[in-house]
Amino acid sequence: IPFLNWQNTAVIGKNLFGFSDSLLYQYQTGSLKLIEYSLPDFFKTALQIKVAANKVYLLQKQGIQQFLIK
Repeated sequence: IPFLNWQNTAVIGKNLFGFSDSLLYQYQTGSLKLIEYSLPDFFKTALQIKVAANKVYLLQKQGIQQFLIK
């Protein structure tokens, strides 16, 4: 099972999202397709990371940053 070590998981529609090391994973339940997105190095210093509605929210000391998942 590829998503055993994922962190900060979220279910959005028919997709399961999760983080592991420097990757964002998207598992599409309808097609059983697993997509991996490489994350920039500055994501490692984030205090918290969340996925919601095709966006990634990154909490850092300076504030919250929002990124679009494409």
